[in-house]
Order: sequence, then structure tokens, then C-alpha cells
Amino acid sequence: MTGRSQELDAFRGIVIVDMMVMHFAGDQTILGFPMQMVDFAVEGFLFLAGFTIGWHSLPKFRQNKWAAASALWGRAGKIVLIHYLMTLTISLPFWSYFYLQTAEEVVDFGLSSVLFLNQIPILHILPTFIPLFLLSPAFLYLLSRNWDWWLPVGSLALFGIFVSDPNALSIGDSRIFPVILWHVYFVFGCFLGKRVSEEGS
Repeated sequence: MTGRSQELDAFRGIVIVDMMVMHFAGDQTILGFPMQMVDFAVEGFLFLAGFTIGWHSLPKFRQNKWAAASALWGRAGKIVLIHYLMTLTISLPFWSYFYLQTAEEVVDFGLSSVLFLNQIPILHILPTFIPLFLLSPAFLYLLSRNWDWWLPVGSLALFGIFVSDPNALSIGDSRIFPVILWHVYFVFGCFLGKRVSEEGS
């Protein structure tokens, strides 16, 4: 499967607009209901990423498993580099100016950021995708063997186990978006992406 999908691009645009509105909405309401009730930006981005795996990457995985897996691992590596760049240019200067008092605090903060130990509101979402892309070849293997239902069933099982303590496996600060819970949207995206790919083939 190659090319772009106008439907996916349209949904991606809606998610981006929703993210912008939610960040500026504050305590605003719609018809008396909190704006947060229509906040689906993170869910939308995770679903879109997973959907693309099932829709676009699965045919490539069936042709060449190693090449498809390498591409996904490379994508995870690029996200790591982007996270480091944003840490260097955004969070480190901001926190150094407003909160950090000594050179030792700056170094500790920088190391914690490099090791993904701290949770900075500006940068907390991007690292969520790293483990998901690293695990994507395993998801694709299940999909390619038509063991599709293991994905949502296993995902929901993990969700049920960790919902009471979503940071049980976290190292460092508590995750704002713990992968162990939020992976559900990514997995269902993979699951549905395969179906759309097969229906269109």
C-alpha cells in the first residue's frame, strides 16, 4: 500500500485542531460541559500512528520483514533524536532560566531528560511513541500470521491489569501518559488498519 489517504489526512487535521483548541481552552465550557470532554488529541495521534502501521507497513512487512522492522526501529530512533533536540532547545533553556539555580541542577535535569526520567509538560507525549514503534514489528508479525485478535485482547488485558497502577513499570517521574495504558489506541489502530488495507486491496 502506497500513497496517501485523504480521509486519514482529514482526520489528522481534525486531531491537530482539537489539540490546539484544548491547549488554549483553559476552563472554558460548551453548553455547560467542560471542553475536556471533547479532548481526543493524544488518543487520535496514537490511533493514527497504529492505523498507519496496520494499513501501510503490514504489506511491506509481508514482502520483507527485516526491511519493514528496520524502518520502524529507525522511526523510533528519529523520535529519540527529536526528543533530545527539543530538550536541548526548549525544555533545558526554559527550566534553566526559571527553575534551576546551579550548574549541578542543570546537569541533573539534562541527564534526567536524556534518560527519559522526568516528565516535562511540553515534551511528555513524544516519548510515548518510542516503545510502540519498537514493538510494532511484533504487532506486524501477529497481524501477518492472522493472529489479529491477540492484539486487542492482549492489549485490553494489560489495560485491566495496570489500570489501578499505570506507573507500576515506570522509571523516574510518574508518566503523564503511561504507555501501558495508552497503547490501547495504538493497538486498535493497527488492528483496524489491517482491515482497511485488506478491504481496499
